[in-house]
Amino acid sequence: MVQRLRSSLAQVPGLHRGRSLLRRLVYLPRPALVLVLQRLRRLRARGIAEDQLWGDLRDPRYEEALPIDLAGASPGAVRILAFFLPQFHRDAVNEQAWGRGFTEWTNVTKARPLFAAHQQPKLPADLGFYNLTCPQAWAEQQELTSRYGIEGFVLYHYWFAGICPLEASLRTLLAHPEINQKFCLCWANESWTRRWDGGNEEVILSQDYAGESPEELADYLLPFLRDARYLREGGKPIYLVYRPDALPNPEDFLGRLRQHLQSHGLEISLGRVLSFRANPQDALAPLFDFAVQFPVHGSHGQLNPCVAATPLRGVHDPLQLSQTTVMHYQAWAQEQARCYQQLLADSAGGLPVFPAVMPDFDNTARRGNRGGTLFVNHRGRSFCNWTQTVLRLLRRLNFVDQSRFVRQPFLFLTSWNEWAEGSMMEPSQRLGYHYLNELYRACVKTDPEREEMLRASRLGFEHRHHDALIYHLYYPDLVDQAIETLARCSPSFDVYLSVSSLIAAPHLRRLVSACAGNVVITEFPNCGYDIYPLFRYLVDPELDLIASYRWILKLHSKRSDHRSDGAQWSEALESALCAVDLDRIEPEVGMVMPEMSTLRVADYVGSNRQEMRTILKLLQVSDQALNQSHFAAGSMYLMRASCFQPFQLQLPRLVELLGEEGYRIDGSYAHAMERCMQLMAYKAGFHMRSTAGLVKSDAPRPRDPDC
Repeated sequence: MVQRLRSSLAQVPGLHRGRSLLRRLVYLPRPALVLVLQRLRRLRARGIAEDQLWGDLRDPRYEEALPIDLAGASPGAVRILAFFLPQFHRDAVNEQAWGRGFTEWTNVTKARPLFAAHQQPKLPADLGFYNLTCPQAWAEQQELTSRYGIEGFVLYHYWFAGICPLEASLRTLLAHPEINQKFCLCWANESWTRRWDGGNEEVILSQDYAGESPEELADYLLPFLRDARYLREGGKPIYLVYRPDALPNPEDFLGRLRQHLQSHGLEISLGRVLSFRANPQDALAPLFDFAVQFPVHGSHGQLNPCVAATPLRGVHDPLQLSQTTVMHYQAWAQEQARCYQQLLADSAGGLPVFPAVMPDFDNTARRGNRGGTLFVNHRGRSFCNWTQTVLRLLRRLNFVDQSRFVRQPFLFLTSWNEWAEGSMMEPSQRLGYHYLNELYRACVKTDPEREEMLRASRLGFEHRHHDALIYHLYYPDLVDQAIETLARCSPSFDVYLSVSSLIAAPHLRRLVSACAGNVVITEFPNCGYDIYPLFRYLVDPELDLIASYRWILKLHSKRSDHRSDGAQWSEALESALCAVDLDRIEPEVGMVMPEMSTLRVADYVGSNRQEMRTILKLLQVSDQALNQSHFAAGSMYLMRASCFQPFQLQLPRLVELLGEEGYRIDGSYAHAMERCMQLMAYKAGFHMRSTAGLVKSDAPRPRDPDC
């Protein structure tokens, strides 16, 4: 019986096979032991099936990388720093404790799901299983953080009276100044234990501070603090302490640390990590320049424990011996945001407190089903909403009468790469770039400068021309293309620019400059492609475009990934229209399409037939008239504003139809309207022609996309 039990336990994911657990099972009454064996067989089959299933599935929130490259500039009004774990290379201390070849990846890859829908193991995607003693790993990290506007890393470092485990990765970065990865250091001053909790049980390295001299620590820090890439606040190098309350005499230790660094010409900005729900305004506050919320442990003043009430089905723990704590992420995110609001209010006359946000947490890769903590219920956009909330609160930082003024606030991420704790911003196989994308969206959405640029563009706009350009820009990586077009057209057209929520303030500044400051910019939701923004502008009573202009030029940034020559095609359409001499267009022409872009509607109905019928009924046009017609492929054209005049009563309904459908690949009102636009010109008494013979004599030739 014992042998059968040992064999069953050996095949159940998540169960320890130690002697103590086996002894507890052997002393059960025989009927109970038989019942346990039956449950173990069922769980064994279920566990194997789950392992195979989760190996093939992606989370519904999975996203590819956004098409952005901020070149290190913040996407919002904050400086973004991410806590970074250096434990991704071999180290003598770890190998002595855990065995030859151990790195953090050892814990990550051995993880298994403990219950149905538990997402383990969590594995890296694009960056792979990197080794931080390899310069290429740091170079790839820098490239990714630069693209998403993350200013730098808060690198954990370890110092036990001169013993510095895991410093090889930091030394690698220090030895390669050509890798422009900005960083600062955080002293993780707690003991190393086999329980991964910094406690006093099964100690690997003890942080007892015996013989630890702050002067020696300062000397160790000097090469890092003097590095040109080291992060500064107000010109002062930033240095954080993870557990200042653990120092035997914090005032003496930190005072001597500051004094010794001052003797070397360095005045530091000393930060306090609010680990284990520390109060930022306690007796230690005068020793620091700022504090950082640490939501991994919760926050000072937390009221809601956020324990998930939902029972977990299919847990791989037949005797219900599990000590795993299961938390509710959505509730946790809301509670941490509320706590930051209170921390901010309590900082009046005291220490400035910066917020931190956490994408997830699950340390069962380290602890299995004994004493771990994990989150469930990642509903909707909880991480994005949490980030937006604290960013809006952060605007009040300098208006609560705290002890000092903060020139530019920080947002901290916990963490960048805590893979064995399930808290990582890096792209993963299950979620892809979801968390990085959500961070970007939250920063853009809450940027006050961006909000005011959109508002100011309307209030300061002047009508200068007889013709208007309506240009739609969705993808941030096509900003350069849009800038070139706007600079070319703005001397002859009043510009109305529609943008997506991905276009950040740095992009807007360049776009406004291309139009010499005179442009209306409006953000529209991602529905109806470029057709929805066109009609939204046309029905805007404040702008009154139909009555104010002669011609309306409709252009948009375009990828056309379905064509190998997509970039050339888009450029050809745009260049043909921009080169048209409007004064040469015949008076009976109401619509001008790019040459060689017209297609017969009957050949390209696709899945849009039902939507086309709805639009035809609204425009009072027969199906036969449409089928025999031709439309402008690519949805770029010139339209007389008067073509829309007969349909002013129908335009609001078109806007509703386009706005209700959201984003669709095909079978949409946007695609249907693309095929019906010419009918509006015909019903208004005009006809269509191509750009052939209308090009200005001095028009520039299309640029070569390969140059």
